[in-house]
Amino acid sequence: MQKILIGNEYPKNVIELIKQAKNKIDIVIFDWRWYFHDIGCSIQQFNQALFSASERGVKVNVIVNTDQVSKFIRDSKINIKRLATSKLVHVKLSLFDEKIAVLGSHNFTKNAFESNYEMSMITDDREAVARCQQFFNTLFF
Repeated sequence: MQKILIGNEYPKNVIELIKQAKNKIDIVIFDWRWYFHDIGCSIQQFNQALFSASERGVKVNVIVNTDQVSKFIRDSKINIKRLATSKLVHVKLSLFDEKIAVLGSHNFTKNAFESNYEMSMITDDREAVARCQQFFNTLFF
């Protein structure tokens, strides 16, 4: 399976992957935001789907760029790590059960989900997913 996600196609498709995840979701993300005043927006639906996944027993591991994200998810079961490096973490990658990878330009922001020109891809190509998983593991562990 290969699927290109353009603009606001991203949240609907990725939220569905989150809901289908059984064991593990691994994420590397440059920018991730919360909009508590707008709980109906697509990014808040995405955020709630991740929280729900972690609550139902899916292990959610996230690598972020700043400590700002930590304060929003500190009371959740989501494992978060900020890399101790001078390099910028600019990657936008999500892995689902080590079988599906989503990578592209979408940050986890309202603008990326609703108004920017963005493009990402979903793949279940075993070699591509394995390489992405190896990249994640190198950074997280």
